Amino acid sequence: MWFTLRIVSVASFFVTGCLFDPVSHFLEELLEVPAIHVLPPWAAPAGMLVLLLIAACVAPFLILGVVGVQVVNPLRSKPFRKPTWHTNFLDVRDPNHFLHLFGYCLIAAAAGRGIVDLFYKGAPGISAVAWLAGGFAFLAGVRMATHVYRAHYQGRGSGGGDAQ
Repeated sequence: MWFTLRIVSVASFFVTGCLFDPVSHFLEELLEVPAIHVLPPWAAPAGMLVLLLIAACVAPFLILGVVGVQVVNPLRSKPFRKPTWHTNFLDVRDPNHFLHLFGYCLIAAAAGRGIVDLFYKGAPGISAVAWLAGGFAFLAGVRMATHVYRAHYQGRGSGGGDAQ
């Protein structure tokens, strides 16, 4: 059941990526740049690329902090379980599962936006790159959290601690 819900979530983000281009909307509404002239990622304004790079580098550490708060929470699930596609991602006592799913959802949105941009602009736009960077940043943060707090994790399918 959880696997099916995860697949539906990822598919819905793929469709959202196909239909919604947040960076082009931002440029069009706030900076009054027509959407037809949105530049590909390699020609995007340097400030936008720097912000994207900072966000992609900071996000894993923010996720590490979120999981760290849960490590000291007395109401958390004991021990944490490593995220898989078959576990409950709605359990608030173990945030890694939701963050794991959200990383894959962002990657799916990037794929959808990238495919649409390829057909209409000839190259993936900055929105696809931003979502892809966000997805990989979330997955890197989950990976870092499972490594840093490995003493609090139960291995996949095993009854004891992690064997790393």
